[in-house]
Amino acid sequence: MLKHLYFICPTDNIETIIENTFSNTNYYLSSLGNTINFDQGFIDEVNAQIRAKGISEITFILSDTNRIILDLYALEEKKSMENIDKFFSNQRKNKEDKAISEHEAVFHSQLIATYLYSKIRELQLAMSESSHNHLKVNAQVYNRQMNMFTKIKNSTACYSSFSIN
Repeated sequence: MLKHLYFICPTDNIETIIENTFSNTNYYLSSLGNTINFDQGFIDEVNAQIRAKGISEITFILSDTNRIILDLYALEEKKSMENIDKFFSNQRKNKEDKAISEHEAVFHSQLIATYLYSKIRELQLAMSESSHNHLKVNAQVYNRQMNMFTKIKNSTACYSSFSIN
């Protein structure tokens, strides 16, 4: 049976949904908005758990309604309207052209996906020295309205155009 470590945000309350959706042996590491700092001490702890539990996959998951990330975006948008990069400018333009509720859900999913992809890259870079070549690292966005998980593909996220921290 697959042993899986999920990086989640406690404000999303999705542990039960994960348990009911993915029939693995699941372990959880939670932090607000997955804003984990991958310093060496933390990486050593994760590596110890990977070895001890036999974990073969790590997945970052956030809900498309995650208040931590969405609030950070709104704060950043207010602080520097004139300096928002092309990604945010295009999203605002599209927002005016579409129905707000439909577009906001898509925008939120794209924003969360982009952020999670950056976390994958950070973890992979931090763990590049470890001997966990077999370890798969990925991310998913949980869509509350549709009650489904969507895997993030590299092409889905525009990592180079967005970073929160």
